[in-house]
Amino acid sequence: NDENASNSAQLLDENLLQTNHWFYSNDDYNSLHLPTIGKAKFLGNQYVADEQKVYQLFSSGFKEIKEVNAQSFVVINENFSKDKERVFYRGIAIYKADPATFEPTKYNFAKDKNAVFVDYRMIENTDKDSFEIIDEIYSKDKNKVYRYTEKVEGANPKNFQIIGESEIGKDDSHLFWNGEILQEADYKTFKVISYNLAKDKNHLYWENKIVNIDVKTFHDLGCNYVKDKNGIYFLKNNGLNNLENADPKTFKILGCDDDGYFAEDASNYYRYENLAKERNIPQKYINQASSKW
Repeated sequence: NDENASNSAQLLDENLLQTNHWFYSNDDYNSLHLPTIGKAKFLGNQYVADEQKVYQLFSSGFKEIKEVNAQSFVVINENFSKDKERVFYRGIAIYKADPATFEPTKYNFAKDKNAVFVDYRMIENTDKDSFEIIDEIYSKDKNKVYRYTEKVEGANPKNFQIIGESEIGKDDSHLFWNGEILQEADYKTFKVISYNLAKDKNHLYWENKIVNIDVKTFHDLGCNYVKDKNGIYFLKNNGLNNLENADPKTFKILGCDDDGYFAEDASNYYRYENLAKERNIPQKYINQASSKW
């Protein structure tokens, strides 16, 4: 009957459940009550709307999108939406975008009849005819290279490219990190090791800063652990951290994931750069570790 239908649960997508006057996410702490559920609708990509308001589900919960015309609101994709007056990036209005001609292109980039955008920001003064997306962060036209919306000073757009899966770029004469020329780098011997790590014949670079290590005996162990002739180190935001108690001969990486970065030697366990008890090491790594007892 109608009463049973109104109280039945409906799975809208893998993250969103509707039942009676409530929408629930797969996180029990996130829910949304809409008294006008009969007029509410699921728009896809975790958007819910009634006749007056539009909501989007984020990891922190449901968020009402402000300054929106609910009746003309449409979802374009998981990042972009629009109504008859405005375009939105994940609920943030892009005031200079034209809804009638707006279209996503690649990654978080989009365009309309007048301009090019990345997320909710307009890239000023681009040459639209020659504009090209390089990756999620970088783009270029015939005149400039851009990192998000900012011009990369000194970059040659004719041959600028990103090296591997990193934020390190190069043109015919310079290396760039985070959109700035890496002044100390030796162009001919420069090599990217991982997303945040690179080296040349003179230096080791971590997040575009030189770290104090013997580059001739440097070896990358994985999971942000490195070594040279003097010891074992862990790399993080503040740079190089010495594992003073580590035994280089028996040091071994156990693994790294959302729980942390883990290693061992013959005597100790390590979590990041710190000594750790066995109870602080995930069981999946204990199973592959050498016995300390």
